[in-house]
Amino acid sequence: MEKKRKIEKVVRKGSFAEDEDEELIYWANLSVKERMSEAAEWNRKVWQHILKDKYPERIEKTGGKKDKSLTDEDDF
Repeated sequence: MEKKRKIEKVVRKGSFAEDEDEELIYWANLSVKERMSEAAEWNRKVWQHILKDKYPERIEKTGGKKDKSLTDEDDF
């Protein structure tokens, strides 16, 4: 005798075009900050996979601020 499932099986069939439209709508409804956060998270996961969990949590700052030259007129 089969037990009754607590969660009903759901099957949704759709075309690639419909799914692509839904995805575009999803991303368009996110704020710029949310989209950038998602992109950064995706980037972190990709590099973590490539580097086999050796990806640093923070990236070390390697540069410094350039001092304004007293002789160069074209410095900004």
